[in-house]
Amino acid sequence: MQLTEALGLRSRETIAFVGGGGKTTAMFRLAGELAAAGRRVVTSTSTRLAVREAALAPKCLTCQDADSLLAELPAALSGSRSVLAVESVNIAQDRVGGLKVQVLERIAALADVDFLLVEADGSRELPFKAPAAYEPLIPGCATIVIPVVGLDILGLPLTAEYVHRPELVAALVQVGIGEPITPAVVATVLGHRQGGAKNAPPLARVVPLLNKAETAPRREAAFEIARLLLERPWIERVLIGAVATSEPVRGVLQSPQETHGPRATGIRTRREEGQAQLASI
Repeated sequence: MQLTEALGLRSRETIAFVGGGGKTTAMFRLAGELAAAGRRVVTSTSTRLAVREAALAPKCLTCQDADSLLAELPAALSGSRSVLAVESVNIAQDRVGGLKVQVLERIAALADVDFLLVEADGSRELPFKAPAAYEPLIPGCATIVIPVVGLDILGLPLTAEYVHRPELVAALVQVGIGEPITPAVVATVLGHRQGGAKNAPPLARVVPLLNKAETAPRREAAFEIARLLLERPWIERVLIGAVATSEPVRGVLQSPQETHGPRATGIRTRREEGQAQLASI
């Protein structure tokens, strides 16, 4: 299943990616799917990217002046359906500077932009994190917030070697530094209003992405995490996937309120080795 189908996208969405464990890959994967479908997509960040990450975009538009950037975007999108818009690129420092939230909101309002995708925080390339006081920087116009986690974190100790800001995770979950990371720990942080759902606009849909679910044990753990996440009323669906593969989404679990039918609490799979069932869309 592709991300566009799994997310149940509407027209003209602004989508913010937060967390760790594949959010940059997920953002550019979704941008590629949308561009292939003929949509005009702007990707960006409210923090920063590495130069190698920016290279995932087919076209990069750099401009420190917001008015000039907005003026140039329509022409850039006519030449390439997917454009990365950033403030600056510094190859020597391996740093691509992002845009202010106010500029991102102006981009989202452009008639020439169908979708705006924003990486809204950083994780130092670690699979799991909790946000600092000053993050994430999510545009107020965001309609979907996607907290991402890499399932390779499961079973590892809660230390700075594997987790970005482990002390904040420990405070949210009330566990000790060094304790093993369980599905319950991941679900608590990912769905917490001071964790993965932090700063999500009131009307935004929160759709966690449980990434790196390539193996059966990880998928089994992902089902457990998803069920715990769906106990929170502000989470409408959970994606289980492996965004760096040819099948980026392996399944979708939905809340009963979203599905409005007798299968709302059941699961139906697209194969998943004939195990428990996954609610498909």
